[in-house]
Amino acid sequence: MKQYVVGGSALWYLPRKGEPALRLFVIGGAAFLRQLHNGNTYAVNGRQFEFGAGVKYPLATARSKKSNRVRTFGIRADGRVQVRVDGATFDGNAHSGPALSALAFIRF
Repeated sequence: MKQYVVGGSALWYLPRKGEPALRLFVIGGAAFLRQLHNGNTYAVNGRQFEFGAGVKYPLATARSKKSNRVRTFGIRADGRVQVRVDGATFDGNAHSGPALSALAFIRF
């Protein structure tokens, strides 16, 4: 089976007191799901929703002298629950599962 997912997510930072480096956030999103099976002769459409939370931690920050821009390098980790509605299933019910990610980021 081939699967294609096209969607978007939004990330909201939780309020913080002072200037702690660790940033907490919540994330949510929705997507269109297309699944192809049997040699691409059978197509099924569905939806995928996700929600979760995570942390972002900067490791290094520098300010450009020319443009006064802040550049940051750091790490991010989050956990989400993904829920698939419709699409290819044996029972026709919505199905959910966990998703974990850890990554490095650069902000220009």
